[in-house]
Amino acid sequence: MRIACLIIAAVAFLSAALQYNDPDPMLWGAYYLGIGLFAVLSAAGFRLRLGFISLVIASVSLLMSTWPGVQQYLTNQDGQTLANAMSKEFPYIEQTREFGGAILGLLCSIFCFSAAAFLPRPTGRRRPVSGEASAGP
Repeated sequence: MRIACLIIAAVAFLSAALQYNDPDPMLWGAYYLGIGLFAVLSAAGFRLRLGFISLVIASVSLLMSTWPGVQQYLTNQDGQTLANAMSKEFPYIEQTREFGGAILGLLCSIFCFSAAAFLPRPTGRRRPVSGEASAGP
């Protein structure tokens, strides 16, 4: 599970890097960076409830904002596919792609949050206070 979370993190960081040519790069770049960071911390065994809730809220917000484009894509009979280039003439193509990215982000967040429950939690060593004997090797 740890390896799967690290793979998710690598893909999320790569996705964030590829947002430079997106019409709204800051929004989607920050979203994918958040997923990547969350996946790395989950792989380390941290179970961050607040981070998970934040990603779920962000994912649902993005899903709701891109849903009209998905509806338009599903009802249009103009022969446009998701593989076509972005254009101002067919904005629903980009919105449909973004909808897919938000679904994947939500599913990856759920997976990594669940996986963190099964991974050993990180243990920190307490530094001895001045004058206190060290308990470790």
